[in-house]
Amino acid sequence: MVPGSGAWGGGPLGSVRLGGVAVPAGQVGPGEATQSTRRKQAGVRLRPVGSTPKILVSRLSAMGDVVRTVPAVKTLRDIFPESEIHWLVEDRCAPIIDGLIYVDRLQIVPRKAWGELSRRSRLPAALTFARRLRRERYDLYLDFHGILKSGLYGLLAGVPRRLGYPRPLARELNALFTNEKLSAPSRRISRYERNHLMPLHFAPEARIDRAELPITREDEAFAHRLLDESGLRTKGFAVVYPGTSFRGRLKRWLPERYGSVIDSLHRNQGLPTLIGWGPGEDSLVRQVLSSVTVGTVVPPATASKQLAALIRSAAVFIGGDTGFLHVASMVGTPVVAILGPSDPVVNEPGRFTPYRVLHSGVDCAPCRRRGCRARECMNAVTPDMVIGAVEDLLGKPQAVSEPSGSGT
Repeated sequence: MVPGSGAWGGGPLGSVRLGGVAVPAGQVGPGEATQSTRRKQAGVRLRPVGSTPKILVSRLSAMGDVVRTVPAVKTLRDIFPESEIHWLVEDRCAPIIDGLIYVDRLQIVPRKAWGELSRRSRLPAALTFARRLRRERYDLYLDFHGILKSGLYGLLAGVPRRLGYPRPLARELNALFTNEKLSAPSRRISRYERNHLMPLHFAPEARIDRAELPITREDEAFAHRLLDESGLRTKGFAVVYPGTSFRGRLKRWLPERYGSVIDSLHRNQGLPTLIGWGPGEDSLVRQVLSSVTVGTVVPPATASKQLAALIRSAAVFIGGDTGFLHVASMVGTPVVAILGPSDPVVNEPGRFTPYRVLHSGVDCAPCRRRGCRARECMNAVTPDMVIGAVEDLLGKPQAVSEPSGSGT
């Protein structure tokens, strides 16, 4: 066990050692403070920015990165309780934060609609959108994304104070478009920690808390109805999510290994499994099912927050480097993260929820070689490792004693 430190607060953090590499494992963080208490803690050393600046935060995509930005936005709300806060986000990722209580409005980039325009019409459409942002007269732009287009949005919106990351955290010339830079971290940090640098800039004593995703009563009702129909009970099943985005398909674990884990969970842990999936992943689900010998629940196509509600009801989430892994972390469901080519530090789940990271530690990982055929980093993670991580989180199954006098 090693002590926790830094913005995460104290308390023991476990580790999982695989392939000679010790990877931090999470735990439940300190209890939730009241909003007034958090504001007092966050505001002790508030740097001047005006009492109620109108703020535009920017994290455009992808879904997992948007979700990992939510705790930082929650902290900003605590620091600036009276400010108007808007979030600039692309249409494909907006649904997961639609209704988020920490922001007053989503400024949704209509990327899909622009994609249907002729090339000639796209630039005028983008400039019209930028003019709409300019009319909002924002005081402060917080660029969580750190790429070229997020930098351009802040500039074109005419925001006078544009805060961003230094190089190399800022990529694609982004640093040219921000006029105030955060301090560069002295070590490799998780994406949650990186996002937290923004509120720390204004309140150096601010802490990271788990934030609430805007899961509605309708989403919860959908989840409860599906669980009832499937014979699953709350906190009595596992969610396995074998998919990733198409571009991130190298990060997918082998379907037959997921099948082996599902069988073992059912037989040895007494945990039935629900397989989560998204658009374009139905064939992957079929591959997993072809190697499963026990009953498994596959829900119909779901909206992102409906699946989030299902994940919140689960005992454990198992999956690769995908957006729903971070959704699970945000809704408080323990996570087993299978991170082959993904950096196990940068992409670790939030430390406010129990988790175990499985990472092979092979010499070539982490990497971004999408054409890699060897897949050593994924093949090195075995079903037994996953089951062991589940047992670490949930405890080993209790042996069932035979009643006296029973025959065999």
